[in-house]
Amino acid sequence: MERRRRPIALAALLLAGACLGGRAAAAENAGAVVAGLERWLAGTKDLEGGFRQSLISGALGAGVEERGKVYVKRPGNMRWDYREPERKTAIVSGDRTWLYIAEERELTLGRLEEQGRLLPALLAGERPISELFDTRLLEPARDGSPRLELRPRDAAEDFEHVVVEVRAKDFAIRSAEVQDAAGNRMLYAFSDLRRNHGLPDGMFRFEPPPGTSVLGEH
Repeated sequence: MERRRRPIALAALLLAGACLGGRAAAAENAGAVVAGLERWLAGTKDLEGGFRQSLISGALGAGVEERGKVYVKRPGNMRWDYREPERKTAIVSGDRTWLYIAEERELTLGRLEEQGRLLPALLAGERPISELFDTRLLEPARDGSPRLELRPRDAAEDFEHVVVEVRAKDFAIRSAEVQDAAGNRMLYAFSDLRRNHGLPDGMFRFEPPPGTSVLGEH
C-alpha cells in the first residue's frame, strides 16, 4: 500500500510545484508589465490624442458613447475636449477643475473629488504605479496586448479597480476601464496618441466666452 501511495504523493508534489511556478511566473510577468508602463509614463512629458468614453451601468447597461480629444501634461494636468455627442470641456490642474458645457454656456469651477482622482493619478500623477496600486496580470486582449488590474491602496470604499491595456512592444497605454463598487464601468479607449510635442501650460486653464454663467469657486 505504501508503494502505491508514493507515485500519487509524488504527482501531487509535482503538481503543487507547477502551480507555484505558474504563480511565480505570473507575478514576474505582472512586474515586468508594471515596470514597462512606469517607464513609458516616466518618459512622457505630455500626451495628446483621441479618446472614446463609454459608461456601462451596473443597473442599466450600456450608456451614451462620447468622443473627443485628450491632452495630458505631467505632472497633474489633463484636458478633455468632448466633441460628440455634446460639446464640453473638462480640465484638471492639480486639484482644481473646470467643466464647461457649450450648449448651456455654463462653467462649473470646483476641486477634484476622491472619486475623480484615479485616472489623473494614473496618467498624470508623479508617484509610481507600484506605490499607488496593488497589481495583477489579467488575461491578455484578443490581439495579445497585456492587461493589468490596478487596485488603489488608499482610495475610498466606493472604488474597485482600474483595468489598463497596454501595447506589447512599448507598454504605451491603449485603454483604461474604471470600475466602482456598484459595478459601473467607465471605459476610456485612446487612439493616435502623440508624446512630448510641447503642450503649453495655458491649455490647462479655461477662459469662458462672454455671457457664460460661472458656478462654484476655486
